[in-house]
Amino acid sequence: MDDDYRIKPFEGDPELLCLPTVFGYDNATANEVFKWKTYPKCSKLFPEFTQALFLDTKNNVLRMNCSGSFKGKYVLGTSSFNESFILEDAFNNKVKTYKGPVKLKAGEEWALGTCNPNKDNYFEQIQYKFRKKPQAESRALSYQRQTQKTEQKKLVILLLTIDSVSRRHFFRKLPESVRTLNHLNNETYQVFDFKIHNVIGDNSGANQVPVFQGSRQVVYAGNKDLDGTTEGLYHGDALKGTSLVSYLKDRGYVSLMGFEFCQKYVLEYMGDKPDVDHLVGNLFCGARKYGGFNFEKSALGQRCLGPKMSHYYPLEYIKDFTKGYSKANQFIYMHLTAGHEATGNHIQTLDEDLSEFLESYLSAVKDLGMEAAVFLHGDHGMRYGEWYKSEPAFQEHRLPALFFIGSKSLLDRVSGSYDTLDHNTERLVSKLDIHLTIKHLAGVSLGYTEDELGSFYYNWKVNSLRNSVSLLFEKITNFRDCLDAMVPNYWCSCANMNVVQKSLYNTTSKVSRLIHQLLDYVLLTINEQTHTNPKLPYNSLCQKVTLKEILNVYAQRITFQDESFKIEFSINEHPRARFEAYLVIGTIKKLLEERDDADAYDPIPIVYNNQRVKARLMFLKRLDKYEGICEDLSVALKVNPSLCICNSVPHIDKVYPKLIQKLYSDFKVVLSHQETTCEETCSSRNMHCEARYAELLNNCYSLKQHTNVQDCVLGTFLGFKGKVGILTNNYKDFCQVEEAGLVCPCK
Repeated sequence: MDDDYRIKPFEGDPELLCLPTVFGYDNATANEVFKWKTYPKCSKLFPEFTQALFLDTKNNVLRMNCSGSFKGKYVLGTSSFNESFILEDAFNNKVKTYKGPVKLKAGEEWALGTCNPNKDNYFEQIQYKFRKKPQAESRALSYQRQTQKTEQKKLVILLLTIDSVSRRHFFRKLPESVRTLNHLNNETYQVFDFKIHNVIGDNSGANQVPVFQGSRQVVYAGNKDLDGTTEGLYHGDALKGTSLVSYLKDRGYVSLMGFEFCQKYVLEYMGDKPDVDHLVGNLFCGARKYGGFNFEKSALGQRCLGPKMSHYYPLEYIKDFTKGYSKANQFIYMHLTAGHEATGNHIQTLDEDLSEFLESYLSAVKDLGMEAAVFLHGDHGMRYGEWYKSEPAFQEHRLPALFFIGSKSLLDRVSGSYDTLDHNTERLVSKLDIHLTIKHLAGVSLGYTEDELGSFYYNWKVNSLRNSVSLLFEKITNFRDCLDAMVPNYWCSCANMNVVQKSLYNTTSKVSRLIHQLLDYVLLTINEQTHTNPKLPYNSLCQKVTLKEILNVYAQRITFQDESFKIEFSINEHPRARFEAYLVIGTIKKLLEERDDADAYDPIPIVYNNQRVKARLMFLKRLDKYEGICEDLSVALKVNPSLCICNSVPHIDKVYPKLIQKLYSDFKVVLSHQETTCEETCSSRNMHCEARYAELLNNCYSLKQHTNVQDCVLGTFLGFKGKVGILTNNYKDFCQVEEAGLVCPCK
């Protein structure tokens, strides 16, 4: 198993109707965007750490054992007897000074504390202990005694969701986990890698809630006017017993649902008390208040809770849960957020722990005499930072990872499952297929015959899941497209855009008027971010850009009244600059009004087909290479370098003389003779030639400022074709030399 996309139907088979032309960033681009970063172990941040806080669940007591005169302070978690998910502002358990053993009253499973009397936050002591609920096991075993037809191994169905990870990014940033998945292809387990696993919406809620409810349409369950607050949540089970967890619970499964964050992303559709036996999540509300934990995507630091990464605790809880309920079938949903941040690098901190978890957990499942069906998947790819700036990046959002790990003893009981799964790894798969696969697996675990399962399967398909498949029971046809898989066209990874004929936008047609309307909006956006950027003096760094030529236009229909356009164009202010803009027009609120992506552009009202609709620029990409002096200046002044067409160096020097001087001082200015090259000139001085700074140095302004040359003729030097001009005492009279000339930049 490796990061390849060699997807090809058998000879004689029809071509796949859904086969993306791009699957994400190529390796070279990815290495630039996601430069490898090394994160230390959290234990190194606490070099003298000693565990001093203990939850004794057997005796139902909390103890602390701090050295020194201060006995410590602590805060207890929420009750596990009748637990519901909360938001950060609802966690109000108080910090108390430890005076001696504390009797636990509400089945608390976690506590935070510190042995430092001066700490009010960043508590270094943490413990999370799973507590078995006898009533949950009793219910499951009672169902088993009444309905089990034949003796079966108990099954663990685990949905392990890694937030914001594409298939490409999984291979890119989790190499140890990839090796572990390859090693798991052994006599006990089989691993399947789904290459066209397509999102069905934008965010976690839009993608994960359908897995539970079995339909794509998700509905905000709380009070929209109080969105983001505790009062805005739906208090209770918003799906009212109709979800997948309720379905499994009614068939003798014990259940666990957990989230490594303290937010509303999924809960706003499911309510604060889904129909499950165990909840994991409120720890992170307490940890945010007292442990320095921040799961927001804008938080760029390493997410340690005490001497461990924050994801360590829910992974350990899964192990204890499965061991504690080894006599029962289990359904577990756990949502990890190491990838929920803006750099794309923090997910590396998950690799070692995930690899260890997969090995130890699946080994334990085998030793317990159980079977496993693990869906290791991303809810979606990254959707912030650079990810809406290009089509390959957007594709990584559309194509999250999906690996299925199944016990061979389980797969052996489903005729043809190996071949079916292998076939489906190279076909379009959606979240709704996961829903139906789990229902099918539950039937297998309960001992239903193939005829009985076939009957159930037929009813599921007829009543609500007509477009879904069980990934190990039904082969997906080569003709499946996004419409068949219930994937909206905008999120479809294989939806091709159609070329718009140039005659349509080079005339006065309504299409031409629309395209120019959209381009006016795009150019305004560029200039607002660069030329008139409020953080910079007016017209100091970047020029105002104007349209030169429309190069290509592509269009795609999303719905009957919604369309998307990709427009490639050039500008007058730079001879090589080419841009690509991707826009959506229409009425889809999720696309045009409700996007919470910080990098999304503001929508504008337009009139199209005699209707008032909205247009939104979704991403804007520079097609030509723009590295060089302008990029460096833009980065230094925190302006998007891909959108900035810089003014001349003399112009910028008037406003930012220190910045220009620093760039000059970073390089040695060397006069080269006509018969030598820059490389030869610099190497003779044991220096490295920096061709990208030719633009900075090879103009008369630079020569006049940084050499003793007063009058000279510049022609074609060093193998470059430069403009010919005469350097006079007034550099403004001189025509700037392009790309090369008499001066070599050496570093």
